Amino acid sequence: MTAKERQQIVAAIAYARRVGDMAAMPLLLLRLTSPCEARDSYRAQTVCRV
Repeated sequence: MTAKERQQIVAAIAYARRVGDMAAMPLLLLRLTSPCEARDSYRAQTVCRV
């Protein structure tokens, strides 16, 4: 996820909170915390060292 994509999701979360759209929150939070290739590959390199 790019910084721009993350910023868009954070803005969407703020908007959903402002208008009371609680049905959107789980979906937005899922998008925000979805698997990240960069993070996961770094974790694999540091945790799985032989």
